[in-house]
Order: sequence, then structure tokens, then C-alpha cells
Amino acid sequence: MDPLRRAFWAMTPKWLAECRKVALKPDEQSSFIQSTVNDPLYAKYPPSARFARRFFKDIITKCEELDTEVIEDMYLIHSRLLQEEADTPSDNLHYRTYLMDEASITVKESDSAISQGTTGLQTWPAALHLAEWILENREYFDNRSVLELGCGAGLTGLVLLKTAKPARYIFTDHNDQVLQLLEQNLALNNLPDVSVEILEWGSNYARPVDIVLAADVVFDPTTIPHLVKTIYLLRKRKIVRSSFVGDSK
Repeated sequence: MDPLRRAFWAMTPKWLAECRKVALKPDEQSSFIQSTVNDPLYAKYPPSARFARRFFKDIITKCEELDTEVIEDMYLIHSRLLQEEADTPSDNLHYRTYLMDEASITVKESDSAISQGTTGLQTWPAALHLAEWILENREYFDNRSVLELGCGAGLTGLVLLKTAKPARYIFTDHNDQVLQLLEQNLALNNLPDVSVEILEWGSNYARPVDIVLAADVVFDPTTIPHLVKTIYLLRKRKIVRSSFVGDSK
């Protein structure tokens, strides 16, 4: 699959950086437009207007730098996206769509890193890294129960549920608004019957699980002792076998 198209829908700067190395020819620009902003998916699950505008601007800039013709539609769409960005509230919700060979996953999330008093309404880099690791090691999760701490918008669990075969998956977070958004994302991806629970770190989790996952859950350093205590209690009571904590630093 075209990596440039993947980068656009997933709003992934890492992929975009790789794509900036080569200027698109006019016919490739036209194909890119058709597979992104002119695709019906854009109307149904639009990405961040700011990111989309920057994406098109980067393509235009690279073409101009390398004296490659830029078709008129590229400029027209960039102008349209500028207006969309100007009209979009800072706390708006947008969508990321991950077009993988195995599955397509759509995640609704906030435009802002901190929204409604929490960082859990946006997908953070470590969730992407942990999801990539899961794709490479999916057999490890087959027929095992998995507990996710600080699940946020839900990308890590969605990838696992779509590509592996866990016996059970439990999403947990301490924020009601985060869990409400998560339930919307489960519905978007046709996964309505998955456990979603409130869990305050430092408290006991009674049911046995095989694996604990967490990604980018220590934005506030004061929460680290509570996270450590939660994992310690799970392991001390021998109700968890393995734990994986991802961090983007």
C-alpha cells in the first residue's frame, strides 16, 4: 500500500518525513488527491484539518524545491484546507485511520494534547510503537487475557483485538470522558462487546489476567508511583504473568 496514503490517514509524522524525500509527479499528485481528500472516507472520518493542510503544503513545497510541476488542484485543496483549519475549534475531534494489511482501524480523538483536563483523548507516540510491536508478536497474545492500563482513545487494544486472538481484553482508565470516547471507537471498529472498566491506579484488580499493557501513561511524573504500585500488586498476587509498558521518550 502507498506509504504516503497511509501517512495521511494515520496522521503520522514519522511516515510523512520519509515521504518528503521525493517530489510527486503530476499524475501522482492527482492519484494522491483521489485517495485522500476526494475519497468518501474523508467525508466520513476526516483527519485533523491542520495536519491535512500541513501535509499538502509539504508536498507542494517539495515539488517546488525540485522544480516539479504542481497541478492546480493541489493549490486549490491547500486553500480549502486553510479555511477548514481556520473554522475548526481548538478542542475539535478528528479521526485517525490506520490502513494496515491486516485490518483498517479508525480512532476518534481530540485535536488538543490536553483536552477536558486529560491527556487521554489523543493517541500518543508510544501507543503507535506498542501497536507495531504487537503486530510483530501477535501470536504471544493468542488465548491470553490482557489488561490495559490508561487505555486512552484505544489504539493499542484495537490493533490487538483486530489482529490477534486474545481470550479476553479489558480496557481500563480512570477518566469517564476517556472511556466514553473509547466506547465510541469500539463501536466504530465493530467491537461492541469488549470489557471497559474504570480503574484507579494503586487499587486492587481482583480478576486474573495473563498480560498487562500500558503506553504513554506517565505524562505526569507524580502518577508513576501509583502505576508501579498497580503492577506490583498484580504481580505480587500472581494474577499477571507479563507486563509491557511503552513510553515515547
